[in-house]
Amino acid sequence: MARSTTPIHTSLTEVPTLGGVEYPLAIFNGTVSMVFLMGMNMPWFIIVGIIIHVLLSHITKRDPHIRKIYQKYITQGWRYDPWPSPEPGRYPRPEGFAPSELC
Repeated sequence: MARSTTPIHTSLTEVPTLGGVEYPLAIFNGTVSMVFLMGMNMPWFIIVGIIIHVLLSHITKRDPHIRKIYQKYITQGWRYDPWPSPEPGRYPRPEGFAPSELC
């Protein structure tokens, strides 16, 4: 019995990018740069926008799913509380377990 194979194009499995940066990040960077450039009359900010875009493309090249990882990190609670509570959302870490404290 012969196995059947189906070709999968890499464009279907990769994160869509715009200039090497994920679409939402690239559009946000371009929008903020244009606001500062045209709205506030700061022509030097286009250089800042290009530097931010290069930095974002470097980060995206290292890990294409970095935006999703940070979104997941932001929405997760700091500890698991198995009991239902009236207010959903982030739960503070117990005292002594903050990320800024030493072990």
